[in-house]
Amino acid sequence: SGRNPPDAELRCIEWGTGKVRWTVPNRVRTSLLAVDGHLVCLGEYGGLELIKANPDKYERVAEVTLRETIAGPAIDGLAAPPLLRSPCWSAPILSHGLLYLRGNDRLVCLELIPNKK
Repeated sequence: SGRNPPDAELRCIEWGTGKVRWTVPNRVRTSLLAVDGHLVCLGEYGGLELIKANPDKYERVAEVTLRETIAGPAIDGLAAPPLLRSPCWSAPILSHGLLYLRGNDRLVCLELIPNKK
């Protein structure tokens, strides 16, 4: 809900009544994908978050900002540039264990298939 940061918020809405169950304020606009009891959330600036689909409370499982790989030694205090650039408005897509994320200038594919041992 909301138009722009900082008024954007993530809300859980009760389908039958429209009642707001919980809300997380001060967010960026986010596209969601429901997967196996979780929500994959892609923020408009490329942040990726996994939350548990829980109608009673907001439960973050993990979050990451994907970064480009830089060849050579790391420079203290400087992070690699983000892999996805704003705007990241397309919803994440999952197909056959591959998660597709789209930013302004590229499409990224993450393999989520567990290794078989």
